[in-house]
Formats: sequence, C-alpha cells, structure tokens
Amino acid sequence: MAFLKPISDRYLIREMTKPLLIACMGISVMMVSGFLFELADLIIIKQVEVWAVIKLLVYRLPSLMVQTFPLAVLFATLYSLGRLVKDNEYTAFRLGGMSFQRIMVPFLFVAIIMAGLTFFINEKISPWATHRSQNIIRQVVLQETPPGVEENVFFRGPGDRFFYVGQVKPQAGTLEDIMVYELEGDNRLPRLITASSGRFFDDIWYLHEGLAIDFDEAGYPAFQVRFDQYEINVGQQIERFFGRQRTPQEMSRAELRQEIQLFSRSGLNVNSLLVDYHIKLAIPISAIVFVLLGVPLSINFGRGKGLAVVLSIILIFGYYVLLSLARSLGRNDILAPFLAAWLPNAIFLFLGLLLILRGEGRRL
Repeated sequence: MAFLKPISDRYLIREMTKPLLIACMGISVMMVSGFLFELADLIIIKQVEVWAVIKLLVYRLPSLMVQTFPLAVLFATLYSLGRLVKDNEYTAFRLGGMSFQRIMVPFLFVAIIMAGLTFFINEKISPWATHRSQNIIRQVVLQETPPGVEENVFFRGPGDRFFYVGQVKPQAGTLEDIMVYELEGDNRLPRLITASSGRFFDDIWYLHEGLAIDFDEAGYPAFQVRFDQYEINVGQQIERFFGRQRTPQEMSRAELRQEIQLFSRSGLNVNSLLVDYHIKLAIPISAIVFVLLGVPLSINFGRGKGLAVVLSIILIFGYYVLLSLARSLGRNDILAPFLAAWLPNAIFLFLGLLLILRGEGRRL
C-alpha cells in the first residue's frame, strides 16, 4: 500500500489540471483566431451565409482539439512541475520518501487520459466533423467555381464501385492516377481498373493507358488486359461526387486501413496513406511522450513560469518540424511509413529517457 499515495497524487493531478485547462483554452483560441481570418473573408468577400460559416467553425473544432491536447499536456507538465521545483515543493516530496519515478505517476495518469481522449476524438468525431466541414467548402464556398476533387481522395459511386483519383483538373476536364474497384456479375467477383490519366464528360470517364484486371474467387488475378482507352459510365456527373469524396483526414484509422488493404492488393503504392494511418495514432501517444520528456526537463532545468512557456514553444516547434519533415520523407518513399510517423515520438522519448537516466546518475 506504500505505492498508493492518494493525497499527494490528488495534489499533483490538481496542480497539473489547472494549467492544462488554461493551455487547452489558450492554444485553441490561438488556432481558432488564425482560422477566423479565413471565415471573415468567406462572409465579406464570398458572401457566404453566416450560419454556414458558423457550422464550418464548429465542425473544425474536433480537429483543433486533436492538435491542442498533446501540446497542452506538455505545457501543463513543464509549468506545474517547474513551479513545484521553484517553490521547493519537489524537494519536500523527495524528503517525504517519494521517488522521482513515483512523482511522475500522476503526470503520466493525466497524459494517458488525454491521449485516450485525443484518440477517441481523432477516430470517432474528427473524421465525421472534418468531412462535414469539407462538404460545406465543396458545396457552398466553391459553388461559384468549377468543382474539383482534391488530391488523394476516395469516394463511393453508385452500386459496388469504389473510386480513387489522385487529382482532378476541372477546367481541363482531366483526371490523373485513377483506380476503379467494382464487383461485377452474379458471382460478385471483383474487377480492378487502373489508369495513369483520363478525361470526363458528363457521366462518362475516358481512361487512358491503363490496365483492367479480373480476379478469381481466391483473390488471384485471373485475367488482365492493357488498354489505350477505356470508357466507363460512372452513373453521374463528377459534381455529384461532392459529399462522397474523402481525404485521409476525413477517415478513421479503420476506414483508412480498409482503403490501404484494397489498394495494396491492386499493386498501388500506399506509402503516403500508410504514413497518415500511423500518424493518427502517433499524435495521441505524443501526450505520454511529452510527459516523459517534460518531467525530467522541468526538474533539471525548469525554474519559473516564463521558462516553462519558452521551453513549451521550443519543444512544440521542434516536434512539428520533425513531424512535417518525417511525413514528407515517408510520403516520398525515403523513410518507411511507420518510421516516418513515429520518428518524432521516438526522438523525444529518447531525449526524455536520457534526461531521466542522467538525473538518476546524479542521485547515485
């Protein structure tokens, strides 16, 4: 029972919760403030209805929360523990018999809760809300311009047809990097059609320089033929695909995994999608990594509120620079997708463990 210290645990959790809530609100306000300039342009310049803009803002909040929570955990750890060190409360805890590792437990407890909440929002709420916000942009904001399908999007057509289009150029009426997966006939055997380019007119797509593959019941290619041009009736004009198309940000990990499995069986390069798939888990877990780095950093160097703010800004900036760089390397096949997504967490975790071991060495 010596391990359980409810009074000290509640105190440390309370000390961390206050700056955590403040950081959540502050970081969210800063992120929303930047977005408000875009919303003001929609109302004033594009004359979009105020209600549509309000809905757009509300639907963006879950994705902002996913970015905010891990950063707030880092700030709260540095701020609260830095104050404890400055006011000698950390020394009092140590003299009372609490080890360095035991003091870390309440901070990890809060981080695990925030990581779970972030993952839940990122998996269950954010994809749906992001999809709704993107549909507002597609249907309302861009209604005065020719519609276009964004890069790397998926949508389901009439019947059992699934489409992937790398890019659409509306003014030229052309398509690039196309894949159509359909179930045909009474036996429902799949057919895969891929093409490097194509063009569309009304509800007809004309695909160029592609390959059509029929699969048998075991899932192996039974017949394939190359074509210079292939005509496919998609059943509706490309504008009607608005509301159906989805980017990886509009999909949960489970949905994205299904698309990756489908595309990998077709022989397409799915590294770009795999990077986004792993990042959807890496970002929530970063809250725990930030505590493992923030606690020893605060104890060794943290003295006061100002330093906590400065360290938070430096670490947050460094983390997202690493994440952006690693993501780009992964999408361009320079790094393995799993490594690209988890590299920033691995580097920060290594630094945290190094500081922990360094602190333990000083105490020996």
